[in-house]
Amino acid sequence: MVRSFLTRGSLAALGAFIPSVRPVLILGILVVSYDASVQTVVGLTGTYFGLALVLVAGFTVSAIFRLSRLKNESVEALRAPITEEFRLASGAAVSLGVFAAAGGFLLPLVLSVDPVLFRTYWFGAALSLLILPFSATLLGVYQTRNRDGENLAIAVTAALFQVLVAVSVVAAELSSLNAVLVIGVSGVVSDVGALVYRLKRLGFEEGTTRLVLADSVRLFVASPIHAIRELPSRLKPALDGLVLMTVFTVAGTVAAASGPRDGAVVVLVVALMRAVVIPLKQFGLVGGRLIAQAGGTLADDRARFLQLTAIATGILVSIAASLLVVRAIATPLSLIPWMIVSMMALQLCMEPVTGFGFGAQKVLTSPTFGLKSLVVISLGLTIPALLTLWLLGLGSAESIWAVVFLGRLVFFSSLVIRLANLSSASQLRR
Repeated sequence: MVRSFLTRGSLAALGAFIPSVRPVLILGILVVSYDASVQTVVGLTGTYFGLALVLVAGFTVSAIFRLSRLKNESVEALRAPITEEFRLASGAAVSLGVFAAAGGFLLPLVLSVDPVLFRTYWFGAALSLLILPFSATLLGVYQTRNRDGENLAIAVTAALFQVLVAVSVVAAELSSLNAVLVIGVSGVVSDVGALVYRLKRLGFEEGTTRLVLADSVRLFVASPIHAIRELPSRLKPALDGLVLMTVFTVAGTVAAASGPRDGAVVVLVVALMRAVVIPLKQFGLVGGRLIAQAGGTLADDRARFLQLTAIATGILVSIAASLLVVRAIATPLSLIPWMIVSMMALQLCMEPVTGFGFGAQKVLTSPTFGLKSLVVISLGLTIPALLTLWLLGLGSAESIWAVVFLGRLVFFSSLVIRLANLSSASQLRR
């Protein structure tokens, strides 16, 4: 199990990370030949689409939660649960379609962007928004079948395709309007291609995939309002990512308002911590999946969970120690004060619980495990404290990260208590 955890966790983390950095890669290429108007349009659209990407991750978590214990069943046994997930994904697609239509027309009215360029790129790429829920569901299905390597290969191929298109656009010296249109449409082509590939590779008998899609759409059309009302159950598992992004965004904004030095420090710290925290959730989902698939008693589940948590602890403590060493010898990190580096190291030592354990229990206990505590602590404590620092003019990089760290410490404490209660209850396995 340990080897599978490390291997599959790494594959899952990379597979989830690559789609989120794809817009950054494209933007980096366009900077070479295109002015700020194009860069702003691509960057802002990537930000809004990235928000949708975070939210639909709940479909991935829900699919893993529902299907993890069906690993040894035939693929035909997945037909009913996938049809149900696709029914809800249809509701999400309709909702995203409304957002895409409204956003395309309204956002240029309030943003400082070229409206023609923005709408050309936005609507050229809009179909990618609509298929996100289906792609996220299939991402979870593939994980439950231990096909993490295939997920990674699909993500890499899609990213490479769009990067090559961006390079070709720069080389061909297309006009700004044609450039954003080509890049937007290329994103749709890569995303639709990935979706079709995953559908065909599910392993269903000939014609079954079409029946699954037809049945899911038919069930949605029969009761669309009911499906849309059920969407919160699929979005809630992804709210932790949205809350974390919000905390980091507020921290960076308050720091930037305090001065360029504080802003630069906090932005760098956020980038470093995100590089660890976000992939770690995937390790948690993989660990929870492997525990669920292993079977056995509650005591077996508990022992496996503690074993994988211990491995995660060893890795993260090593990263924390390395961070301290690098800060002592590397010039790039000398920008970060020792006080903040020390808090970062301590936070990494908490991540076996707040990162790995949190993600694993989303599979073992509930997709919304720990969400209420995270929301209450972040929205009721961390963010108000950050805004208070801003209002009082005390928003130094050190004070800002101290607030973020203390919020994470409170969340860590709440999870430790919750996990201790689970260890003596029957909830460790649903």
